[in-house]
Amino acid sequence: MTLTGLWLFERCMGFVHIAAYASLIYRTHWKGLFGAEGVTPSKRFLELVAGKIKQAFPRMNISTLLFLQALKCPSLGWLVCSDIWISATLYVGLVLGVLEVVMMRFHGTVTACHVLSAFLYLSLQSMAPMWLALQQDHTIVELGFITLFTAPWRGAHPEIRSAMVAIFTVRVMSACGAVKWFGSPNWRRLTAMPTHYLTQPSPTPLGALAYAYLPRSFHRFSTAVTLILEGPLGPLALAGRRARVAVFAGYAALLAMINLCGNYGFLGLMFSAQCLTLLPDDCFPLWLRRIAQLEQGSSADASLEDTATSVTGAAAWGWLAAVPYLVLSTVHLLQSCNKTRASALCPPLRHLERLHRHLEGFRICNFYGKFGHVLPTRHEAMLEYHWEVPGGDGSAAEDIR
Repeated sequence: MTLTGLWLFERCMGFVHIAAYASLIYRTHWKGLFGAEGVTPSKRFLELVAGKIKQAFPRMNISTLLFLQALKCPSLGWLVCSDIWISATLYVGLVLGVLEVVMMRFHGTVTACHVLSAFLYLSLQSMAPMWLALQQDHTIVELGFITLFTAPWRGAHPEIRSAMVAIFTVRVMSACGAVKWFGSPNWRRLTAMPTHYLTQPSPTPLGALAYAYLPRSFHRFSTAVTLILEGPLGPLALAGRRARVAVFAGYAALLAMINLCGNYGFLGLMFSAQCLTLLPDDCFPLWLRRIAQLEQGSSADASLEDTATSVTGAAAWGWLAAVPYLVLSTVHLLQSCNKTRASALCPPLRHLERLHRHLEGFRICNFYGKFGHVLPTRHEAMLEYHWEVPGGDGSAAEDIR
């Protein structure tokens, strides 16, 4: 049982949601990205999506077109899309994150806030995928669907939710290792780490120091350790208690170094919190276990009748949602190892692939393919424009780069 780890994970997700929405609210950065006068206005993006759908299905009636639009880009922006609405959505998401942290003793309220916050983030992602889906931001939405499928108001046992989060963690970490090993020869040659220090998102001073002063032999060693921790280590979590503790220790050490050498924002906290679901309850202090049991309703002390009802009744809903998710997770892991479609490796999966393509906009289960290619150069965008300022003698010009 990992109820204490699940309890800590759910609390950390409140801080993740606060950071995700606050980072966009801070100095109104979102207005320059996907606001009405931003680089990619969200309203214009939705209009382009609607235009392509109408072009692909010219004879469809209006209700069907609206359904296809919501299926392709599930967003509240189809109802109203303005800077005021986007700003209100960001502040509502921030308040929901605060409620997740403050209302710890009301587990149902925390879960509802978690699901609603993830849905609002999905709504924003659908309008601005260029800016809000660059890295693993969609994992916020995927974890929200995991919570929804196994929510306590359905009566599902918390062990199911904890197991799904743990499996999600192992799947993502294993996919990270798979895309590295099969994606770039630099990883297989153990020469990718020096380049990775400088080409990862927002390198920190520690990453620059590691690149400049650590010997080449250490870089090769750290690359090999990374491939081991992200590759064969994950499936060992199925081997028992000690193996799960070892997997947690490996993941925690790897994520600590990643967060120290690169600035991944709230994603670093989120992936670190997910690893807590791998730890058995007896690895946590007694006082922390008591708090978690008290706030979760103490499922360990539940009566036999309640347990039987949970297993035979609503818990079946959780497993009914978990099985397709686990199969689809396996499909994505196979795609990480092989660039061909998973149905080519296993033909019966073609129906599941077709269903996932229709629901891909909801980001229920996502493919991970970052850092599969490591290049020796870092490409950055440069904006240039000519600014003319009226002066006393007519006009003055200034080139800004």
